[in-house]
Amino acid sequence: MDYQQYLFLERNLRSVTANGRDNGRSLLGLTASVPVHTTTQEFPLAKANGALQVLKHDRINGAAVVRVS
Repeated sequence: MDYQQYLFLERNLRSVTANGRDNGRSLLGLTASVPVHTTTQEFPLAKANGALQVLKHDRINGAAVVRVS
């Protein structure tokens, strides 16, 4: 994350755990007008435990995705 651009210019970064489906729908509607780019790291199902270890030790950039097939 570019801290200078996003955090040091009087911005606040917050996390909220109480979001429901309506909040998710609202966010998805907003993303149509904002360029959102995601980064994922895929793991086959057989390596799901390894994916959890990577997450536990904060060694992933983006989101971990466990692939079934």
